[in-house]
Amino acid sequence: MKQIICAFILFFSSALVFSQTRIGAAVFIDIAGGTAEEQRFFDQNLRMEVIAAGYTITEDILEADYALICSINTTARSPGRVLELTLFDVEDEIDIVSTELPFAVKEDTYETLQPVLRSVFASAPLKEVSTELQIVQVEKIRSLQNRLMRTPPDAWKHRWIFLNARAGISSRFYTAIDDSMPSTSGITYDIGVEPEFHVLTFLALQLGLNLALDRAEYQRSPGNPTSIVYSTSILSVPFTVKYIFDLSDSFTLGPYVGGYATFPLLGASTPPPVGILAGLDFGVKTGVGVLLFDLRYSADLGNTVVSESTIPLSYNRMFITLSAGYRFGFLKRSREKT
Repeated sequence: MKQIICAFILFFSSALVFSQTRIGAAVFIDIAGGTAEEQRFFDQNLRMEVIAAGYTITEDILEADYALICSINTTARSPGRVLELTLFDVEDEIDIVSTELPFAVKEDTYETLQPVLRSVFASAPLKEVSTELQIVQVEKIRSLQNRLMRTPPDAWKHRWIFLNARAGISSRFYTAIDDSMPSTSGITYDIGVEPEFHVLTFLALQLGLNLALDRAEYQRSPGNPTSIVYSTSILSVPFTVKYIFDLSDSFTLGPYVGGYATFPLLGASTPPPVGILAGLDFGVKTGVGVLLFDLRYSADLGNTVVSESTIPLSYNRMFITLSAGYRFGFLKRSREKT
């Protein structure tokens, strides 16, 4: 008889604490991992259970008293899937309690989710709910968002595809094959669009479409200082392999090597069809994308022939290009839990 009375006292004490905790308290729910279908399932069911328990749901972490952080993961233990739940005190920035809910398929949790959630919130301290928003420092906002939204500071790097758009200047150097020596060209433009495919977190394959102006100057004769200028618009298609150094949460460094195909568009000369290149790019996370700086060296594998010249003229091309641009990431890459 005494054991039954004690059990009733413990039960009603837990229910009383649970009830007092939830009066007017706001809860922010964050779910990560799993499939999109699993995320929708648990988001809907957690919201229903939280509201049924007397809490209110908020979409703004700064208005929340508690945050329920959920992560769907695979596990070597039977039945193979687990929902990890952590109740977080937003004001004090501490974890209150964590627990796990194993399942084989998401529908297995219909009967177990409510008691598990009740047990989690029963551990929460009593709160006096304020009707006014607190003024939170910028550092605290970022800290909460990074932790509760499950967005690590380096999450921008974990994408399958990046698109680089850049523009810059190119200094071109020529070595004459014939007697008339072409001079080094002045600075000319170089613009390009280059998608990157990140086959690994540290290794990327990069294609591109680059447009530039090739401009060689030939002397008419040793005694005639007036030069003849041969200009040609060039489209090149580079293909490179890049190794990515992860310098910090906000910076990357990517040396790369490869080759390119060349197609003359309009002009007086015909460059060779292929060449080699090597370069280095530096990325800085800014806003919604990445600020990009690129330095590369390129050299043709063959001679450029001046087809409009009345006499045979040809030369070798080498150029150094410095450009800046912006990089956007697409298709989020899943991250292994550490």
